[in-house]
Amino acid sequence: MIDCKKYADEILDGITGKGWLAVISVGNDPASMSYIKGKRRDCERVGFKFSHYPFPEEANVESIVYTINLLNNNPEVTGIIVQLPLPAHLDAEAICNCVAPEKDVDGFVPNSPYKPCTPEGIVHILRKELGALTGRHAVIIGRGKLVGKPLQQMLLAENMTVSICHSKSCKGDIYALTSNADAVIVAVGKPKALGFGFLRDDCVVIDCGVNRDENGKLCGDIGYCNSERRTPVPGGVGLLTRAMLMKHVEN
Repeated sequence: MIDCKKYADEILDGITGKGWLAVISVGNDPASMSYIKGKRRDCERVGFKFSHYPFPEEANVESIVYTINLLNNNPEVTGIIVQLPLPAHLDAEAICNCVAPEKDVDGFVPNSPYKPCTPEGIVHILRKELGALTGRHAVIIGRGKLVGKPLQQMLLAENMTVSICHSKSCKGDIYALTSNADAVIVAVGKPKALGFGFLRDDCVVIDCGVNRDENGKLCGDIGYCNSERRTPVPGGVGLLTRAMLMKHVEN
C-alpha cells in the first residue's frame, strides 16, 4: 500500500504560518461530522484556530448566508468551508458561491485562487510515486465535478496523457485503457464497484472512494486489485485532501 500518511505528514510538518478555519454545517450527517472532527484535529496539530458553525436541518438560506458574510468580513479568518452535502431544500452551489473567493479553501468557488483539495492531493501522490509526470498515461474512472473533471485538467497541465472512463463505459474499453496505464484513479462513489486483475505491476492505483460495505465497514471504490502500489481506504486520499486544505488555510 502507498504510505499516504507519510506524504500528508510531510506537508503538515512544513506548515509554519498562522490560520483560522471556519466550517459551516447543516444537520447531523455522520460522515460530515467525522470529516469536521478530522479538520479540527489537523488545525490543532498545525496551530490554527478552528471554529464550527452548526445549523439545524431546517435552517434557511438567509441565516447561513448571514454567517458566511460575517466570516467573509472578518480579516482574521483565512478559510471558510461549507461542509457538503447540504439538505435537499438548500441550493448547495448558491450557498458555497457566497464564500469570498480568497477564503474558498475548498477550491469550489469561481475565481478561487485554490485548486480543489482532493485532485490536488492525488497529483501530489502521483508525483511522489512516479516522479516526473510528463508523458505518463493516467486513466480516470469517474467524471464528477469534485474529482474527475478538475483532476483531468490538472493532469493535462502536468503534460500527462489522460483517458476518461465512467459508468457508461464498456468493460472492454476500460480494460484496454487501464491494462498499460501508469496510473489509474477511481472515483465512482460505489463500494467495491471495480476490480482490476490485469494492471501493470508498477501501476499506481488511487482509490478515491469512502463507502460502507454490506457489513458497515469502510471500503473504497475498488475491490480486487493486482497492483500493490495502491492507496488504502481508510488512511489514503483523504489524508492528502486534508493536508492540502491546511496549506490553503495557512496565511
